[in-house]
Amino acid sequence: MSAGITFEPPCFLISGLGNDFSVYVQDGSSWILLSTDRFTPVAGLCRVIMVLERFLPPPKPQFFGAESSLVVAPDGWGIVQRLPNEDLLKVSMIVDGGNDKSVTFNPINPPADFVDPTEDATQSPDTPPFGKIFINGGGVWNGIKGSLINFIYTVNGGAPTASSVAGFGQESGPLLNNATITSFVIRLPSAKGYWPLNNFKMEDGMSLVVLQKVPGVYYVAAMVVDGPIPIVGLTDILQTSS
Repeated sequence: MSAGITFEPPCFLISGLGNDFSVYVQDGSSWILLSTDRFTPVAGLCRVIMVLERFLPPPKPQFFGAESSLVVAPDGWGIVQRLPNEDLLKVSMIVDGGNDKSVTFNPINPPADFVDPTEDATQSPDTPPFGKIFINGGGVWNGIKGSLINFIYTVNGGAPTASSVAGFGQESGPLLNNATITSFVIRLPSAKGYWPLNNFKMEDGMSLVVLQKVPGVYYVAAMVVDGPIPIVGLTDILQTSS
């Protein structure tokens, strides 16, 4: 048997690496993004785990290969862990009515047949890489007079969701936890989409404000507990990607 974990469905995994890392496991021939706060169904043979440090611009994938084999019967539950003081991962599973079984994953080179699961297949090759804003426990406020705004976001890699529309001095809800903001929509008066120019991680519990520098030029100001307020520029999606 080749090294790896064979998950006999249904089995479930969660990431224990925290919100700074995106963790992908092989699910047969495809890749599955794990959540940090809810279990994700997995099936098939997992030989490789990919980890992305989310706040590097751009993120650089690390690959880890299984060093032994394990077959997990249906109804197995487990977690991807990083071994203390070592550049190794471990998948720990509760199986057979309460037994703890694990497989260590060692650093490896990218697989020869690797296809990046984070790439958007519908995106034009000429479209430049836009950033994302990572926010936990904060909100988004409209600081542009005479405008309406909202934004598009995901939570733990889930489906894109549109926020509510907010006028000047209002919050475009909801309060965001473990969320990724991918774009903003500014109506002044017609609606246009804007993307962050670079990745930015908000301080926990802090909110941001969407502001206008001059007509047609927008940015977000990220509130911080101490020090200068960071600025993230926004770019017009339609103009940039045309």
